[in-house]
Amino acid sequence: MAEEAKYWPSIPGYPYSPVINKLRLTDYSKFPPTVSGPEYPVMIARTNADGNPIGGLEPPEVAVPLGTYSGQNLRGEGYGEGDLCGLNGSYVPFALTKKERLANHDSRLSIEERYPSQEEFTAKRKQAADRLVEQRLLLPEDAAKIIAEPLPKAAVAEAISK
Repeated sequence: MAEEAKYWPSIPGYPYSPVINKLRLTDYSKFPPTVSGPEYPVMIARTNADGNPIGGLEPPEVAVPLGTYSGQNLRGEGYGEGDLCGLNGSYVPFALTKKERLANHDSRLSIEERYPSQEEFTAKRKQAADRLVEQRLLLPEDAAKIIAEPLPKAAVAEAISK
C-alpha cells in the first residue's frame, strides 16, 4: 500500500485509493480529441485525521468540518468500480454520535464528540470565518451565511439529552 495510505482515516465504505487523474495536453478542436506530450505532475495534498487536506486556504467547512471532503470520487460496483468519476470530488459526513461511529469502525470523531453544543460549533465556525474575512479572502456577508449553518438536528438532540 502507498505511503500516503497511512494518513487516510478509516472511513466505512470509503477506503484509501491511490488512483489519480492523469493530465496531458489535449487538443479539443479535433474530434476525437488528440493527446500529446508528457503527463503533467499531479500533486496530492496530505490529509489530517479526518481525511481533509492540510495546508493552503482552509475554509470554515474544512477548519470546523461536518465530514470529509475529498478530491476523489470513486466509481461504485458495476460502474467501473475503483476508477475515478471524472474530476468530481466527494463528501463523506461524520457519524452523528460516538455510538454510531464505533459501530461503523469510523476513525473520525463523531459530530457529538466534536461539538457538544450548537453554540460551540457556531463559535468555532465564526472564528474560522473571521480569520478569512480579516485576510480579505472571504466577504463578511458570506461569512455570516457560513456561521449560520446549524449542526444536524439529530446530533444536537443527542448531545442535549446527556
